[in-house]
Amino acid sequence: MILLIPTTQIDTEWWNLYTGAFPAEERRGREMHVQALLDTHFHAFRLQDANEFVGLLTWWQWEDMLYIEHLAIAEEKRGKGYGHAALAELQQRGQNIILEIEPITDEITARRLEFYRSCGFRALTYPHVQLAYQQGFADIPLLLLAFSHSGKEWGNDEVARFETLFAHGPMRYRDACMACSISPESKNPLG
Repeated sequence: MILLIPTTQIDTEWWNLYTGAFPAEERRGREMHVQALLDTHFHAFRLQDANEFVGLLTWWQWEDMLYIEHLAIAEEKRGKGYGHAALAELQQRGQNIILEIEPITDEITARRLEFYRSCGFRALTYPHVQLAYQQGFADIPLLLLAFSHSGKEWGNDEVARFETLFAHGPMRYRDACMACSISPESKNPLG
């Protein structure tokens, strides 16, 4: 059974998986991650099976949608259903969910797409470019995948809403945005 344990601190086990599972341009540095943890819309979790660490999950939650920013299962724990169980927990919250994956270029990215499809996510055809999280890296074209709690297909309005929330949430905590105005009291003006 998977447990989602909220974390408001960075521990070594969590941080090592985070930095090992995601390239620098797709993850924030330690200082900006600490800042993001203070944002009321950001949620970071340890995934555990009993007392054993098996992975991590971060998401941004707004009034009408949830954005999965990072999901990683420890290499030795993959293929045991932990990723499916974590996504099922989020899907039970009754919100529409969106996430990004790399374009399909090899067997690994194809398997990633199939994993999310098996969890009820559908690929969207809208272009999306994620700004690099760290300075010195190029922005990243990514695919958007969505889970519709209501069963309604995502359209232009839903994707535009996500893009706005994305710019005012996760993208404020990029190392490349160190000059951005961020304070613990700051809230997303869009809900």
